[in-house]
Amino acid sequence: MAHRNSRRGRQPKREKWWTRPKDKAHDAVVSTMRHLDEHQRVTHERNLHHIRLYSNRLAGGLTGNDYNRTLRDDRLRLNVVKAVADTALATIATSDARIMTLGKGGNYAIKQRARGLTKFGDGIFHQTEHYDKSLEVFQDGIILGTGLEKIFPDFTDNRIKTERVFPEEILVDDTEAKYGPRAVRQLFQHKEMQRDTAIDVFGNKFKAKLANATLVRESHTFSETISDPISVVEAWYLPSYKGAGDGRHVIGTDTVTLFDEPWELTSFPFAQFRWTHSPLGFWGMGLAEELSQVQIEVNYLLQKIQKLMTLATTQVWVEKNALAKSKLNNEDMGIKEYASGSRPPIFQTVAAVSPEYFQHLDRLWNRAFEVAGISQLSATSKKPAGLESGEALRAFQEVQTKRFQHVEKRWQKYHVDSFSLMVHAARQLDTHMKKTNQGSFSVLTKDRGALEEINFSKVDLEDDSFIIQAYPTSLLPAMPAGKIEALKQLGAISPLLQESMVRDLDYPDVESALKRVNAPIEILDLYLHRMLDKGIPMSPHSFIDADLAARYMTLELLRAEIDGVPEKNLELVRNFLEQIEVLEQRRMLAQQAVAAASAPGTPGAVPPGLPAAPGGAAGAGASLPQLSAIPGGAPAPLV
Repeated sequence: MAHRNSRRGRQPKREKWWTRPKDKAHDAVVSTMRHLDEHQRVTHERNLHHIRLYSNRLAGGLTGNDYNRTLRDDRLRLNVVKAVADTALATIATSDARIMTLGKGGNYAIKQRARGLTKFGDGIFHQTEHYDKSLEVFQDGIILGTGLEKIFPDFTDNRIKTERVFPEEILVDDTEAKYGPRAVRQLFQHKEMQRDTAIDVFGNKFKAKLANATLVRESHTFSETISDPISVVEAWYLPSYKGAGDGRHVIGTDTVTLFDEPWELTSFPFAQFRWTHSPLGFWGMGLAEELSQVQIEVNYLLQKIQKLMTLATTQVWVEKNALAKSKLNNEDMGIKEYASGSRPPIFQTVAAVSPEYFQHLDRLWNRAFEVAGISQLSATSKKPAGLESGEALRAFQEVQTKRFQHVEKRWQKYHVDSFSLMVHAARQLDTHMKKTNQGSFSVLTKDRGALEEINFSKVDLEDDSFIIQAYPTSLLPAMPAGKIEALKQLGAISPLLQESMVRDLDYPDVESALKRVNAPIEILDLYLHRMLDKGIPMSPHSFIDADLAARYMTLELLRAEIDGVPEKNLELVRNFLEQIEVLEQRRMLAQQAVAAASAPGTPGAVPPGLPAAPGGAAGAGASLPQLSAIPGGAPAPLV
């Protein structure tokens, strides 16, 4: 009991920095961050160990100088950790996940906003270079177990900013995080910033205070530097529940509070990815941790092999006290003598390394891939021997995919979380721009081959009125053989698709073929979008498939009525369907006229219902329905 009390007595004072007066929280924030940093040395050492395993360098530390000033090491190395990690990166992370928002309920307006929000997601991912940064996040997850992307609004440029955050910058209370990331209520980010940059960012009013700020997380082994970094600590405290009002967000140094505001979100501004969730705690487990012991054993074997190979040489044995008249040389066809009565020299070649060493090394290399669940053929970009058909290749890839389903779900969840944070940042920016008379926040996105500007305020939805889903941008195999096999199956469903791709069989362009085949449907979707969404009257062109249009647009009309589309917009679709019917009647009458005119023995015959032309003959002079008589007039241009 005495021991327990003594430990309790050494515990630091628990400072509730989120309750400190405004502009006075920096002392408590920095003090708490320092305490966490001092008690998490094991985490830092583990991260350094895993970085060394992946980078294959004996880095002195995780700061800029320490990492680049690698200690000299001439030992032979075979980096199995990097081979497995890079293969996993290429297998999973290079397939981008696209975001789709689905509006809840049957309200037409909500569904339209949800479709617009999906386009907004495409545009904002492109604007923030999200997919490029996500590769770095995935790599951090593989090596260190956890990858993070920070997402926040920049009110100076009126843009959403994102950045990959090195996990070493993040500090949490391990006791608080015992039951996982969702249990964490407070989180700290320590960032080294140049003093002049901090003054530029936060303003000259803090210049005097920032002049005395220091680097509170000094961990440099090599201190030679021409820069002047200071520690900027950012802290978040989550509200007890949505709308509780007790959340807080503070940025400060050891000398001044730079920023202080309430925090309303029930999550931190970080989209997080973990290769594997740890049973306890905030941090995940990466491949470097899983393969650590295998890599260490591989390194030991290589050192032993290298030493044995260095010691191994060809030796010449002679009788003791026998004097050779000449030394060995490389003279061609040279004649050598040895002493009378002595034996000729014996050349002894020692086996350099036992084959068992290399067999064990191969076993360890193979075992590393087995532990990770990755095919070695993927690491060398080879296909299994005997798998020639596209169907067999697709089945093999499906087996590989199932092994990583849990990782892919976390990868998709990371993209969903990223988009959710971007939506929140967009709301903040939109509100700020309206208050300052700068308009509304908008992004450019690509839609139907053209750029479209999406005004966020017109597509924004309440958090509870939509859900977000992520799905891969490409559903077809990557290898040409697999693509061709998949296209054969698609051709059984749609012969037009197969016909459209005959010229591309050397390397099938699936996207272009699908666009050509889907053009009849997409043109109808375009017409429906203009009539139902924008209220623009449209008229059909003569090349539209009348039967397809009548079936497809009738179903869409019924769906639109259920969703509550305005009556005036529904009437535009009804008029369009009537025009299609008139065009179809005209086409049938024209065909009957041609058939009657070409029938033998019936010159001048007029099919029933077709008005006769002047002179009593049907044909070119027949009075056919004209476009001017069709409701809506001539077809509207597609611009």
